[in-house]
Amino acid sequence: MKKAIYKPTNQNTIIISQTDGYCEILLDNDYKTVSINDLSFEDEGLKLSTLDELKENVFINCIKNPLSDILYSYNTNRLTPEPHQYKPLIKFLNSENSRVLIADEVGLGKTIEAGMIYKEIDRREELK
Repeated sequence: MKKAIYKPTNQNTIIISQTDGYCEILLDNDYKTVSINDLSFEDEGLKLSTLDELKENVFINCIKNPLSDILYSYNTNRLTPEPHQYKPLIKFLNSENSRVLIADEVGLGKTIEAGMIYKEIDRREELK
């Protein structure tokens, strides 16, 4: 992986691949294909990033942009939830007021769904 500065926004970026005057870069959590003329490289040559620098950049990006799409409590139970039991958890995480009504048919696992929501809140340290 190589580092560069994307000139239009003056942001540091990582070059994923390079072909025929274009580069695929990682910028603002999104892959973009840009002209090589829009990039300025460090030290005239293409500098490789070390693994520690990449880890540091990922860590800083995670702090600036929290990962809301990741389930922090995934795989922390002794049971394996059914796919339909994730729906209330996803609805809860996407709701603006952090509320959800769980009303399923009998025997579909409302208690498990509520437990999954509780564990996720507990892992995110938002429980009061």
